[in-house]
Amino acid sequence: MTDIASEVLIERLAAWGVDTVFGLPGDGINGIMEGLRRHADRVRFVLVHHEEAAAFMATAHAKATGRIGVCLATSGPGGIHLLNGLYDAKLDHQPVLAITGMQETSVLGTGDQQEVHLDRLYADVADYNLVVDNPAQLPGVVDIAIRTAYARRGVACLCVPNDVQVAPADADPYQHVAPATAPIYLPAPGVPRREDLQAAAEVLNAGERAAVLAGAGASHAREEVLAVADVLDAPGQVPRDTARIPRPTGDHLRRARRRPAHRTGLTPARSGPAVHNRLPRMNSPPQPPLTDPTGARMNTDEAHDAAAGPLDDLADAAWRVEAASLALVEMTLNAAAEYSGLSVVQLRVLLAVDRHGPLNLSALAAHLTMSISATGRLVTRLDSAGLLTRLLASHSRREVSIDVTPLGHEAIERLRAARRRHIAAALTRLPPATRQTLARTLLEFTAAAQAGNSRGDTGPAVT
Repeated sequence: MTDIASEVLIERLAAWGVDTVFGLPGDGINGIMEGLRRHADRVRFVLVHHEEAAAFMATAHAKATGRIGVCLATSGPGGIHLLNGLYDAKLDHQPVLAITGMQETSVLGTGDQQEVHLDRLYADVADYNLVVDNPAQLPGVVDIAIRTAYARRGVACLCVPNDVQVAPADADPYQHVAPATAPIYLPAPGVPRREDLQAAAEVLNAGERAAVLAGAGASHAREEVLAVADVLDAPGQVPRDTARIPRPTGDHLRRARRRPAHRTGLTPARSGPAVHNRLPRMNSPPQPPLTDPTGARMNTDEAHDAAAGPLDDLADAAWRVEAASLALVEMTLNAAAEYSGLSVVQLRVLLAVDRHGPLNLSALAAHLTMSISATGRLVTRLDSAGLLTRLLASHSRREVSIDVTPLGHEAIERLRAARRRHIAAALTRLPPATRQTLARTLLEFTAAAQAGNSRGDTGPAVT
């Protein structure tokens, strides 16, 4: 069997450590699909329902592994569908290679069926963008594309026409000189100038109430960023590890975009490094910094705290209570995970019946804000597990009430005990005086919340 150019493409991907390609087959990539079939032992093909999903999955793969993600789409509309996911990779600075088909080179420019010049379409999203019009360019341009994606933390695109895909692997109709490359990427050291580091250190040392905001670009330097934060005694958001998914940072940045700066915890800081983060704007941006060497930003507007009005204080408090409630929800989920018999939705049903029951099905559905049919299916599962029971209502033999069984009460008590353990573990990290203040404050907040619920009071608008 004659080797085809697409096999050279797939073999080179494997040499770069690529083991997965996400995509959707089509007539415009039949040759590449054949290359994947012949090398299925080295590179697996993950079928998607839409090309957009392939690009998003390649981006997620890059975030999760730190290695380049690869997506594949057919010519014309298939390649167009990749754009959303490719822009996600571009804006999140993730290395992704997009491979697409294209019409035969002999019909390009004739208005052939679904002829779209994808290289022009990808001009904005891609750091490397090429139509492969000679098999001799492979595997060299694969090396250059992947190396560029790694170096620039972005997208590379290769469009391979149909006739090139199935051409003999050693074909060179024009006797060109082929590029000589290797599947190797050596990252640049990226060491700042000593004088720039010294200038940044002087800004940080002169500042007050420092905070650190570090993005995914600093994930390889987590220990160094934490060391700076320790020296400055600075709180902040730092990528969790080098796994390329700094979820705490990402969550914080998304919250920061939705809220004015003084509600993000950034404004009270008078100085601090912003390391490789992408936070383009906020609803109420901080004042321009006085100096900004090497990314260290200092704001010395001492009047800002006094400028916040009563609504700002209320918004701050609402946001902090929301954050605490999310932490408690996470503790509940962690407690639920300690025994695996129930899903989160089933636990919600069980707890609702325990708190408000006995209930008929429509009343339970209303409490859960779910449809009656979905609620009925969940009740049936919990009934089969022996956690809920259906009883004839005392006031009507035509109505069925739902209540918790002794086994269900036992499961709920296990959940609550586990949740209390998680909460107690967090409380042990607080000083005794803080724990007492927190307990008193929570009692007052609970009473105020219950009073508001009984009146149906939603309070002032807070965003």
